Amino acid sequence: MLLTRLLRRARSTEGESGSALLAVIAVMGVTAILLVVFGLVTVNNLGNTSAHRAGVQAQAAAEAGLADTLAKLQSASTPCSSGVYTASTPGYTAKVYVRSGTGAFSTTPSCPVTATTAIRIVSTGTAANAGVAGNDRGDTRTVTAEYPITPSASTTYAIYIHRTDSVSSHTTNIGEVKLTTSAGRNAGVYFNETTDFTCSPRMEIQGDLILSQAGAKLNAGASGCTVKGNVFSKGSVLVANQGRVEGGVWSVGASSVTSPGVVLGGVHTATAPPASVPWVDVTGDPASWTGYSRWPSGWAIDDSGECQHNEYIRDQINSFTTPTVIDARGCGYEGSGVGGFKLKNGTYTLKTNVAIIAYDIQIGDGTTFSSSSSSTDRRLHFISPDTTVSTPTKPDCRITAGGNYGIRVEANVRVNAPVAAMLYSPCRIQMGGNLNWRGSLYAAAVNFTGGTQNFFYEPMSIPGSSISGGGGGGTTGPGGIGPATSYRDGAP
Repeated sequence: MLLTRLLRRARSTEGESGSALLAVIAVMGVTAILLVVFGLVTVNNLGNTSAHRAGVQAQAAAEAGLADTLAKLQSASTPCSSGVYTASTPGYTAKVYVRSGTGAFSTTPSCPVTATTAIRIVSTGTAANAGVAGNDRGDTRTVTAEYPITPSASTTYAIYIHRTDSVSSHTTNIGEVKLTTSAGRNAGVYFNETTDFTCSPRMEIQGDLILSQAGAKLNAGASGCTVKGNVFSKGSVLVANQGRVEGGVWSVGASSVTSPGVVLGGVHTATAPPASVPWVDVTGDPASWTGYSRWPSGWAIDDSGECQHNEYIRDQINSFTTPTVIDARGCGYEGSGVGGFKLKNGTYTLKTNVAIIAYDIQIGDGTTFSSSSSSTDRRLHFISPDTTVSTPTKPDCRITAGGNYGIRVEANVRVNAPVAAMLYSPCRIQMGGNLNWRGSLYAAAVNFTGGTQNFFYEPMSIPGSSISGGGGGGTTGPGGIGPATSYRDGAP
């Protein structure tokens, strides 16, 4: 009886135990699934969080690379060498692409040069802490920015013109001059005149044309005229006919290009005119010529026989072996061709540096200046002094007759390398035809006459004055980088 009851009870609980076991297994399965899902969610969230953090770091690195590269391009202490800039903290690689004129940006990184009108910087930053769990989408970020460049005008000049009231009726005419210089130099031409500059047929300037008070008309007919550098102008600039500017035009006034005229570097609006470069007074005191002996010792040339076409003076110049300054201020300054110091034409073979100071200077037809040594530079100065102190400084010409000429260079004059000659006058300078000049000019006005003039710029200075480098420049390089015209995330 008792055994029968126990067996019945055991049979009645068998089904309940199986159901409980199934319930336990089901709960464990759901828990495992939840744990897997939670793990996946956790890993995914961790990946997303790390990717976001990496993206922030990479974006900051890219922007820092852009700013750092821009600063280095603007600093003279960090010259560009390849157009690629890198750093490890923060990690970035920035590449510089350049554009000349209005064309396309370069396809390979490079450094800005004189002809560059815009730059594009593409900076890619790398996160300091990369994303995890295979989530690398934020490890790098790229930013791209584009900036315009206004070139720097040459700050010293092959030809410096500062017009003044005393020669107001005489506008500069540089005629058919072909102005060249050595590679890497800028044979800049500076005009401080209120009358627009008009080029002549076949004029060629291997440098910048700088007009601080006026504009320019580069439209000299079928023969054309060429500026191989940039044009910087306060007024408007017209390029027409066969006019050609191989750099760009930056003008405050409205400018235009009419075919077949061409401006390779594009036409741009300047926010300010070129800086005005003050005139420098050179008084002509021989004592200021440090390192030079005065000849004749203790007195000045003032006799008409000594002042005009004197072979003795020519022979003396050829005999000098130490730097010498000739004081011929006593020769007068009529400016009419009657008075003044008239250098005898012929051949001058210089053994040293020579300076001639006179108010009215003439260099005779066919005169040639050479050096006694083909490997030794010689410096020759013709100074028509400015003895009037004016504020602000300006040319003060004391010659009122004969076209206000302080210096007249007649036709067929040659200055052969390695001689270089500088002309200085607060009056007007006349350059005769068929010249081969080597050096620089500094005057109130200049008139080139008589066909093609070959003018090779060589830097010149005047001892005892602040005129240094001849009024003639070195390389200009890229100038000011303007505000960004385009800024975006991502590659171009």
